[in-house]
Amino acid sequence: MPTEMVVCTVCEVHAEAVFRVEGMDCNEEVVILERRLKPLVGMESLSADLIGQRLHVKYDAAKLTTSAMVDAVGETGMRMWLEHEAPMLGGSALEWRWKLMLACGGFLIAAGILSLAGLPRVALPCYLAGTAAGIIYPIRRALTAARSHTLDINVLMVIAVAGALALGDWAEARRAWAKYDIECPPGDGAPEFDWGSTPVRLEPDGQGEVVWARRLDPARARIENVPLPTSPFRWGDVVLTDGAEEGQRIVDGRVYSVFNVLQRLAPSGFRTFVIEIATSQQEALDALEACATRLGGTAEGWGTSTRILCAACSRGLPHEHDDDGAPAHPHWGLAARDHDHAEMIVNQWLADTPSADLTAWYEAPGNGCG
Repeated sequence: MPTEMVVCTVCEVHAEAVFRVEGMDCNEEVVILERRLKPLVGMESLSADLIGQRLHVKYDAAKLTTSAMVDAVGETGMRMWLEHEAPMLGGSALEWRWKLMLACGGFLIAAGILSLAGLPRVALPCYLAGTAAGIIYPIRRALTAARSHTLDINVLMVIAVAGALALGDWAEARRAWAKYDIECPPGDGAPEFDWGSTPVRLEPDGQGEVVWARRLDPARARIENVPLPTSPFRWGDVVLTDGAEEGQRIVDGRVYSVFNVLQRLAPSGFRTFVIEIATSQQEALDALEACATRLGGTAEGWGTSTRILCAACSRGLPHEHDDDGAPAHPHWGLAARDHDHAEMIVNQWLADTPSADLTAWYEAPGNGCG
């Protein structure tokens, strides 16, 4: 009687592929991709390059095909294709996003001009149209994430925008966040989560200054630095940020995503002043910071806390240049409530610190812009 040998009809064929992913803008999208792709039979490992929007995949080609992976990613609302192939749909989705962004910007600029012209009622429809154009894409992504029960930054941002701008009903926003197991601080108003600091880009289409801000919730942050003299933003302003990473910063080995500021939600009531300090003694500089804080303001040495980056570095990952270390401004910034408050801080510093000396101090030109 002949013997029989049972063999596996499926052999392991280890393969690797690199995909381009449209819509993979931040770590939250990477998490969505991992949750969708890792359960696929034959998936071995994957790694994401956010800046290049690339996904490197190792898989068993005998059990899993690239087309199956592409189809799975399509269910998340993102588009994926092999790097060496042309993108599907001819990039029409990306073109549509650009049109929405331009429409949003155009309506908001028109609204700003009409407001300055003293026509707030005429400006209101433009504000609403700009908000609608700007939120269409996040809503589409949010609905996709919600259907898959995935906590996505677009879901959170849409809830925050809807609660803060459209409804003004933070109680409802709190209930919505609770459904995603996010525990809100006690109270009925706008919550402050204190999710640590994150870099945000002020005026993305203008000067593009990046400052650090304290995250209050998924879409709001409070500015922690003293913005440069020409900026219309102030220390302590609460701003609305988008949910798409555009650049990174590395501090103490940790990578932080940079988010663009969409608008100022709540002004802090502070103004920016420039101090031209004549002393370089560290004791005097430390005393100025301490004095400003003690008297209810803040002071920052722009000469050491800022640096100029090229556009590629600012919107990507900063790398070395021959001119690394050049500050964006040589003097000090002071945040104070008004001229009298600033004068009190300066005079107190001069009186308390024997080594203190300054050439001049004056109000920043950007104070007239916002």
